[in-house]
Amino acid sequence: MSDFNPLVSIVIPVYNGANYLAEAIDSALAQTYQNIEILVVNDGSKDDGATRNIAISYGNRIRYFEKENGGVATALNLGIEKMQGEYFSWLSHDDKYFPNKIQKQVDFLSQLSNKEVVLYSDLEYIDKDSKFLSQLCFPDYPPENFRPAFIKGGLINGCTLLVPKNCFEHCGVFDSSLRTTQDYDLWFRISEKYDFIHTPDILIQSRLHGNQDSVKLLNTSFLERDILHSHFIKSLSQEEVYRFSKGNTAGYYIKFAYMMEFSMLWRAEKCAIHKAFLNLKKISTSLTIQNLLKISILLIIMILRKIFIFLFGVELFAKIRNKALSFK
Repeated sequence: MSDFNPLVSIVIPVYNGANYLAEAIDSALAQTYQNIEILVVNDGSKDDGATRNIAISYGNRIRYFEKENGGVATALNLGIEKMQGEYFSWLSHDDKYFPNKIQKQVDFLSQLSNKEVVLYSDLEYIDKDSKFLSQLCFPDYPPENFRPAFIKGGLINGCTLLVPKNCFEHCGVFDSSLRTTQDYDLWFRISEKYDFIHTPDILIQSRLHGNQDSVKLLNTSFLERDILHSHFIKSLSQEEVYRFSKGNTAGYYIKFAYMMEFSMLWRAEKCAIHKAFLNLKKISTSLTIQNLLKISILLIIMILRKIFIFLFGVELFAKIRNKALSFK
């Protein structure tokens, strides 16, 4: 039996969370792994004390902190500052852990010679009433291919992670100026120095509902995602893209540009197209022809999109796009 038994800090940031907070705390307390601490950080809730009353009802089974409202990044950062554990695990106040979440991840770490890695897992989606919606299982990538795969396909729900505390000391904490992309920004910074490893287990239930920041702050989310993805694509090294794309670097950037076009992240799309043109000369002639054709089609799509928006406006374009995507 392994003697690897690190203290794991489960940090629950919450703002006006009286509707789901108890379920989240209960799921943390129900962990089969015993060496944990639970920190609840109340980010200045304005609900006549409802959130506070739920948290303090758990007494010394949790550690409770209050602060002025500053956004989820500031609440998480306070949790990181106050945590005593060797590993950090984030639990949103409206999500739930399965009972074996921490145990599975600690068991996995115990088999590794290098325990200074970040683990991420699969998840299950539930609705506002905790009814099952779907599962999301990520593909396996070797750590050296994680960054280009992460940028291209998401790969991470932050609440599935188990993060060594040292990561924050070496890479910084959540950027409090970001309201909706603070997590992806931090994971990308950490991935420059630490390996991310996928464990193929469904360990959390992520709740989808209309009061999430990604829904309420939709315009902010678009702008932040556009800026962040532009930074991502500029920051990847040539070696990373070459290895991940098996030599077709231009093709990687073109696929990314298509994703940005249909995600309406047009600043990032331009960055990707620029990168694709720079890499066209570095691949075989047959691939160059294929990629030129793909870029040509993309440029036509961009022109048609601009004409449509000029004539009918971006709101109608977004509405039609979202309706089309809902049929996929």
